[in-house]
This record gives sequence, structure tokens and C-alpha cells, in this order.
Amino acid sequence: MHKTMTKLRPIFVLLMLVLLALPVIAQDEDDDYPRPIAPGETILPVEELPDAATGCFPAFPLVPGDVIYIEPGVNIRNMPSQSGAIVWNTMIDNRDERGNVIDDPFNVDAVIVDGPICNQGLNWWKITGTGNPGWVAEGRRDYEGGYWISAPGTENRNACTSTYPFEVGETVDLLYNVRIHDAPTTSALTKTVVPFENPVLILQGPQCVDGVRWWYVRAEVAGIVYDGWMAEGGNEVALMVPQDLPSLEDGTLCAPPYGILSIGMRGYVNYTDSTPKSLRAMPGTDQTLLFTLVDGVPFIIEGGPVCVENMNWWQIRVLASTEVVGWMSEGSPGVGYWMARVNPDEFRFSNPPGAR
Repeated sequence: MHKTMTKLRPIFVLLMLVLLALPVIAQDEDDDYPRPIAPGETILPVEELPDAATGCFPAFPLVPGDVIYIEPGVNIRNMPSQSGAIVWNTMIDNRDERGNVIDDPFNVDAVIVDGPICNQGLNWWKITGTGNPGWVAEGRRDYEGGYWISAPGTENRNACTSTYPFEVGETVDLLYNVRIHDAPTTSALTKTVVPFENPVLILQGPQCVDGVRWWYVRAEVAGIVYDGWMAEGGNEVALMVPQDLPSLEDGTLCAPPYGILSIGMRGYVNYTDSTPKSLRAMPGTDQTLLFTLVDGVPFIIEGGPVCVENMNWWQIRVLASTEVVGWMSEGSPGVGYWMARVNPDEFRFSNPPGAR
């Protein structure tokens, strides 16, 4: 028996080498995530930019009361440390009304109570709403699993950037029903709600309050003229859009390119929806999929933007162990952006191992 196994061993090794050499089959954009990572398919970053003093990346801009979504299999601990006791797990302890473990686990809702606290290179948040309250780590963009929590609509909370180059005297359209306030803040008195089909005239502005750009506008609702303050957007969703946008049917309804991006700029993949982003041979979701890029993958922009399928696409060169050039969409005002700019000279470090 031993002699037989000895003879078969070279054949087994040869078979394994052949299997490893097989090409990776790209999957469609519509495939569900998360999915198994095929050898060579997903590029992991080789450089990241944590804080030099703490070792942590900038924490999500969360505040007490914010709702977050925690991926299956993440431990909730009794203290902000990986050595803390596990008080709950979002897969093992996630049960239905009958007490049975949910066979097809989904993200678990939780509410921020306190934090963040940086410890062991991870940002920790105190939460409630799970089976047992405790502390959960964000994860890290350089871990293979990326971030373990998502917090939609928080990335630009402290930013006051504009998607469109609006000007005083311009008439703009609305994508949704939007409130007019008597002051540039959501806590101010609401004068009226303008239906989405009504155009509004920009009279003054903008003013930046709490990370939101506000314009003083005029709108007519049910025969009555209202003047007041209107938010340009909120939670990464554009509320006001120019009237001269290109055609949706032609696939050229693109917002102005994301203002922080430019050719020659160095950036990284940055998303919070737990969905790796596609790098394609040419602009368009029907083009050949080269790689899926996880959160934190660094790149340099080499071309673009090109408007295809109502999205701006940039040609990037990925800075990773497997260097490759392809096209990736920047995102959009409606769903958020997943390309961020970095300063490559500010920090350098080696990747730590990831552990939930």
C-alpha cells in the first residue's frame, strides 16, 4: 500500500499544478456578493495609509443613534479588543423566532451607542440592538474581507462638496420632493415641500452647514411662490440637478466627474456597501471583467473620464502584487462614490493580518 501511494504522489502533484494553472473565469456584474475569491481574481493591496500614531484608518463618521449593518460571522465583544470575551456572533447567535440558527444569514442591524476607540489597529464601536450589546470592530480596508460593517450615507457627512456646478440665477430640476426651509438647516421651519416635477430658481448661495450645501431658491407650489433654503443633496443622493443633463436613454446621463479625481492622481477603492468593484477591459458593465477590487486597493488614474451607461469611467493602473490596467466606474451621486484620493507620501506600512 505504501509503495502504491509513493507511485501516485507525483501524479497527484502534477494534477494539482495543472488545476492551479487553469484560467480564472470572470463572473458577471450581477452575481451576488459575497462570493468565493478565485485564485488570481481579487487583487489585494500592498500599501495602505493608516494613522502613523494609532495604526488605525480613519473611523467611519458615525454618531450615537446611527444604524449600522454588520456582516454575518462577526463577533460582538464585551470590550473594544480582540481579546475581549465574545458575547454574541452575528451568524452563530443570529436566530429566528423559533430559536433556530438562520440558515441563510443576512446583515444584522445595530445602533451606535459610543465610540470609536482605536485598539490593535481596529476602530471599535459600542452597539446595541444585537442579541447582546457590546463592541464591534469596523474591520480594515486592507484585510481580505475589507470592512465588516456598513453605514450607508455617512461617508460625506462632514464634507461639503458639490456634484454639479450650480450658479446663482440658474433654474434646476429636482429628483425628489424637496423641502424649503426658512434657514439653511434641516432643523429649521419647513415652508413647503416642492414636488419633484417643479423647477426651482437659485437666488443665492451656497452655504455649507453641517456638511451640506444649501441654496436660497424660489419655487411655485399650487400657485404660491416660496423663497427659502433647499439642500443640494443628502446622504450621497443628489436632490437638485441641472436642466441640461444628457439623455438617460442614450446612456449618457452622467453627472460631472467626481471633483476629487483627475488623471495622474493616486487613489484607492473606497466603498461601504460590502460589494467589491469591477475592473473591466473597457468602459461598460458588459465589457470583459478583469478583476474584482476589494476595499482599499490602491491605483493611479491614467485616463478618462468616459461617460458610458450613465456612469463616469476612469482608466486606472492598479498598484498591487499583480499590476494591471483597466476601467472602473467612479459611482454616482445616487449610489455614492467608491474612488477616493490619497496622499502617497504621507504614510507607508506593511499589511497586518486580518482577524474578526
